This record gives sequence, structure tokens and C-alpha cells, in this order.
Amino acid sequence: MTDTPRIAVVLPRNMTFGPVGATSIDLCAHDLVSFSRYRDTTTIVAEELDTPFEGFDLRLYPRKDRRRRNAILRDLQPDLIVVHQHVPTAAQMRRRFPNVPLVVHRHNFLNPPKGRLSRWNHLRRLSHVDALAFVSEACARKFALDWPSADCLVRAVPNGLDISSWHPVDVAHRDKTILYAGRVDENKGITLLARALFPILEANPDWSADLFLVDAASAPDLMHDIDKLAATFPDQCRIHHGAGHSNVRDALCRAAIAVVPTVKSEAFGRAALEAMAGGAALISSRIGGLDEVIGDAAIGLDVVDTASITTALDSLMHSSERRHALYAKGLARAAENFDIRMSAARMDQIYEAFL
Repeated sequence: MTDTPRIAVVLPRNMTFGPVGATSIDLCAHDLVSFSRYRDTTTIVAEELDTPFEGFDLRLYPRKDRRRRNAILRDLQPDLIVVHQHVPTAAQMRRRFPNVPLVVHRHNFLNPPKGRLSRWNHLRRLSHVDALAFVSEACARKFALDWPSADCLVRAVPNGLDISSWHPVDVAHRDKTILYAGRVDENKGITLLARALFPILEANPDWSADLFLVDAASAPDLMHDIDKLAATFPDQCRIHHGAGHSNVRDALCRAAIAVVPTVKSEAFGRAALEAMAGGAALISSRIGGLDEVIGDAAIGLDVVDTASITTALDSLMHSSERRHALYAKGLARAAENFDIRMSAARMDQIYEAFL
């Protein structure tokens, strides 16, 4: 092993490793590599896209062309391979690179088996993995409970942000805006929020809503309430499709309130972390990994429905003192617990266990 080991980071299919359209997986990989002590000897292997992130050793291959991907890895001859999310891909890598350590970075829960055959098949794949890095302690704990016989290193490496690049506006000068950023997905609670905003915007004409939507085209049925909201309040409700991450970050640094109304167990909750880093007073569900992200720095929703969202919004909109308190708590929690430098150091420690 050399003093400067070569690391290959392999992104799964259908990712968008670029400033427009990046998923949370893309952003996580971007940030961890950026602040890794191995950045200069790390290569990111991903599917082709028009405008990728700059400043990385990036090797792109045609979409779904596994042969080309594997050829790139053969040319790289890495000392360690990191596969984001997809355990079956890691198992395939083991057959092609039997002597190279394999780390899988999971961005959600690894579900328990549905039967004996499923358990056997999953354990067979996991036997090819040297380490599993989960994005939250909640994911790591559940894996330990569901897969007690799995024999690999398991660690939690939370998503992190470069807090120094976030510049939140002072709480006294923030826009009277309610912000949502995420997929148009029933599990994300976007339709519950849209329904809550009807009475809120009608009763408060000095407030507005900014909805940064992802994958709207794939969910036309869910867009009904959102489109109706925008048509009812054309001067108060702004819909943003395909906005770049920098646009969302700038909006979070100005918005008074952000809402993360997830209704299905969330592995981590990057949207909540970004809201806190931006200084927006946060309303969030506590499901899954979200609870360890928000702590006491948000209004936590134990029950997520239209009524609970409406009540939480009303309480914040009419209390600048409460918004100020959450502004301060959110900024402090993001900086103390989720700075990317700490997360990158944790991931580097996993690498070093095999390098």
C-alpha cells in the first residue's frame, strides 16, 4: 500500500452529480470527497451528465453501461472502493476486484428480510462488504437489530454541510416566507403542507410561500393541490422547478420558516439540516433519523397532518420571539454537530481501517 492510496467512489444509477438536479446522495458524495484528507487521490465514477460538478477527478460513463464503469475501475486500480447506496453493486465489485476493500455508504435503512431465501441472499451480498457507513445512528441501530449475523464494520457518518459557506440573514431582516424544498412525493408530506397553506396564506396576505420542487413531472396527481394553491394565491405562492442547490441555499438563508413534513421514516433528513444552517425557523417531523438531526432546534411534529402543520405555522408566524429562538438553536446545532469537516473525518477513519 502506498502512502497516497487511490480511492474510487462509485455513485449508483440515475444520479445527477452536478449543480442542477443533484440528489442528496450526490451532495453527500460531493461534500465528503471535498473535505476528505484523501481528496487528491479520490476519483468519482458516475453516469454521464451535461454539467457535472467541477474540481474533482471525475470519470463518467454512459448511463447503465456497467461494462464501461468496470473498465474505468480496472484502469484506476484503486486501493479501496466506496459504493454509494447499492449493496448488489458492491457484491459485483468483489467478484471483479477480490482483493480491494469495499465500503458501502447507505443513505437509507436496509430493510429486514421477508423470508429465509431473502435473508440468505442479502447475507451473501453483505458478506462481500467490508464496511457499512450509514447516514444516521437510527439506520445503524436498525441494521444491527435486523441483521445480527452480518459480519462487517458498521458506523454512522451523518451528512454534513460546509457551515462556513452558509450566510444566514439576521433574524430581524428575514423574508416573511414559508419554504419547502424536496421531492413531489406523498411520503414527503408536500400535499399536506399545500392544504395547510390555503387558510394560512388567505389569513396572512403579508406572508408568502416558496416551494422548491423536485421530480414534479413524475407525480402529476400530487401536483393538483400545489397547482391549485399557486393559482389561488398567484402573488403569494411561488413554485420553483429544477432550481439549483445554490438557489435553495440562498432562499433558506432568507426565509423566516422552513417545513419538512415527512410522513415516512427518514434515514437522515438533509432538508432539515439545511434549514437550520440557513437560519430558518424549522417545523419538522421526528420520524426516523430526523429526530437526531433536529433535537430541540425545531418544532417537532409527532403527528404529521394538515392540522398539526397549520398549528405549527400559525404559532411561528405570530411569534417573532419563537422564530428568533429557533434561529439561534438551529444555527448552533448545525455548526456543533453537522459540520462537514467532522463527517469527512469520520469517513476517513473508516477508510483508514482498511488502508
